[in-house]
Amino acid sequence: MIANAKQLPVEYNDGFPEGVYGALWRSGNAFGIIVSNECPTAGHRRFTLAHELGHYHLDGHVEQLFRGGDGLAPSLAGHFRGRKDPIEVEADAFAGELLVPTPFARSLLDGPSVGMRGVLRLRDAFDVSLSCAAIRYAQLADEPLVVVLSKDGVVEWTARSEALWAQGGWARRPWKQEWVPRRSGTRRLAGDAARRRTGADDSSELLACEWCEGAPPSAVAVEEAIGLGIFDRILTILRFPDLPDPDTAYLLAEREEREAREARDGSGRRGDWRTGLRTYGFDSTDD
Repeated sequence: MIANAKQLPVEYNDGFPEGVYGALWRSGNAFGIIVSNECPTAGHRRFTLAHELGHYHLDGHVEQLFRGGDGLAPSLAGHFRGRKDPIEVEADAFAGELLVPTPFARSLLDGPSVGMRGVLRLRDAFDVSLSCAAIRYAQLADEPLVVVLSKDGVVEWTARSEALWAQGGWARRPWKQEWVPRRSGTRRLAGDAARRRTGADDSSELLACEWCEGAPPSAVAVEEAIGLGIFDRILTILRFPDLPDPDTAYLLAEREEREAREARDGSGRRGDWRTGLRTYGFDSTDD
């Protein structure tokens, strides 16, 4: 184990605050890791431990966590939080790469291992949680897709592939706190607690614009959803098999924005200067 190699003792204890599953402690030059006994699965415990190792190894983390001197630095680690401190995000990324190394993971995603099948293959091969496997799948996939985590039919967070991010515009729009589509398999699972809590799955094929406003009108979203059992959430993989290539998508988005601007102006004149900046990849702090 990496922690043993680094002479970092690992303890498993009770008494953690709600939502906290791990902590790094420091006493002089000595460090150690504490993992909560409340971690509900082996995959969750492994991710928590890897997250704390990230804090120990990543530049600047120890200095930031222990600015006040020795003590205990609890982490809000896990995949069910939409917004985190940047060092927590970095520790999550460290944990994901440590547990699901890119070279080995890519070799498992060749051929038919797409969508949820690919996620399950990563989960089983690396003994990680389904959410960890899904995030890594999104990071490694070559196709446009997004991982959606929802609770009670409301989106908590998303993780998008680079190929989807390259579509720009609609594909980068925040989805947090939005309702999943009424006709989706995700919504059906959200309304069926028994199926959701036993890890049942569901699927659909809807128009992409039903999931995300502004998507190309004819684009299709292929959905695969699965209940996360005791976490009482739903993990959804959305694949977009017929989106245009990124260069075409950029030109289409630029044309749509120009037409919308001209419609607002009523005369074809250029609108707000900030709109032009966004067209070329700049953004305002309000967006």
